[in-house]
Amino acid sequence: MTDEAPPHGSPEITAIMAVLNGAEVITEAVRSVQAQTFEDWELIIVDDGSTDGTGDVIRPFADEDPRITILTMPKRVGVAAARNHAFAIARGWLTAITDADDIAVPERFTKQRQAFLDDPELGLLGTQAYEFGDWGSGRLAQKFPESQADIDEVFRRGKMGVNHPTAMYRTALAQAVGGYDEACTRSEDLGMFRKMFPVKKASLSEPLIGYRTAQAVTIKYVWRETYWAYLAQDRNALGGTESVGYARLPPRRVLDAAIATARNFTVRTLRERGILKGEMGGAR
Repeated sequence: MTDEAPPHGSPEITAIMAVLNGAEVITEAVRSVQAQTFEDWELIIVDDGSTDGTGDVIRPFADEDPRITILTMPKRVGVAAARNHAFAIARGWLTAITDADDIAVPERFTKQRQAFLDDPELGLLGTQAYEFGDWGSGRLAQKFPESQADIDEVFRRGKMGVNHPTAMYRTALAQAVGGYDEACTRSEDLGMFRKMFPVKKASLSEPLIGYRTAQAVTIKYVWRETYWAYLAQDRNALGGTESVGYARLPPRRVLDAAIATARNFTVRTLRERGILKGEMGGAR
């Protein structure tokens, strides 16, 4: 792999922000992008059919900052399709995920971009994240592995080896595997990263994203996350060499997901209460 040089006149980094009804939180997210110490970026905000006035909140940002583009979906298409719409017009050789309810520390783009410049083979890079918000404590939201070997081991177990809200990756690599799996309502990030498995991966030890948490994890939430994670695993084999065609889990896999839900909910609850400590990387 060679280090792609950005085309003349194009920004180096494309930040993608998909949003559905994020009027109350998106201002902080956008301002954290504008506050980046590395300034050669574009931000593509995809409004996925919001009905809470999100469009009115973000429109002034695009009017005042030519680096910001808004794509408005006439009806909800899902986060995977929303991000793929952004991919279609992305100009940066690097893509940074910037979720609409999170905030980036000012040095995020600078530090992640430098890692790609230092290692031309690097294809996918995450960081750690700290919690904030109504339920947040300022602690690490999860501890994700940092080395290629440890990250790959997590992905082999069918879990998330790189924290997607912190991710930066080479745009061309994500486009080459077809972007996000639009059949997955959730865990579309796991599906794409599984297809990107052969690329070199790493995570920085420093938390460069603030991850907003509003409430304790419920078993309903864990069931939903686990179900879609299992579907993403089945639909997207490591390296993209093979996959299944179904868009819903068959009964035997539903049972597997239910058992995993009970286990995951217990572990996450114990960790949230400080009873159980240790790495939380790949919580799915």
